[in-house]
Amino acid sequence: SGVVAAGIPAGGNAESWRKAFQFGTVQLSGGRDLSRVMLWIEAYSANLDLVIDRKDMTRTSAKLWVSAKSVDTERAARDDDLRSANFFDVLRFPQLIFKTKNVVPQENGTLKITGHLTIKDKTLPITFLARTQWQGQMIRIRGGLTVDRNRFGLVYQSPWYLPSIKAKVRIKLDVWLKPKPL
Repeated sequence: SGVVAAGIPAGGNAESWRKAFQFGTVQLSGGRDLSRVMLWIEAYSANLDLVIDRKDMTRTSAKLWVSAKSVDTERAARDDDLRSANFFDVLRFPQLIFKTKNVVPQENGTLKITGHLTIKDKTLPITFLARTQWQGQMIRIRGGLTVDRNRFGLVYQSPWYLPSIKAKVRIKLDVWLKPKPL
């Protein structure tokens, strides 16, 4: 295809994808009020630059930008509160950003992904395990991680809506991607 992306030469085994989201969900759990809360990620609210080398996954890289105001838990009052200065403060911090540092295949078929997550202009390293599944031209990425929301400045200020949210929040990812040409 002649595409050069993330240092992988044209004609190699890399597939470069931009805005490749088909659909995806992020499930949060971290206390009674966050058990099984789903955040929906739709193509209109996220941008993705992804390079996958199926033969050498260590050359895989990704950068994901998600609009913080796209938070959708299917409860309008909760969504408004999460978007407010009480939590994400989307007027001041409009994007959530993840960028990979490295991807290392593990013996059991999973990938160990290390990168940096930025929320409210606070960037911290994170590491998590993920599985990939190919179905034709689509790839499904499933994984999970735990983040301490306080480290990102997500100190919940609203006493009325989610008073029992825990500091450590478990995040499950389930994302389907379909390549679109660069």
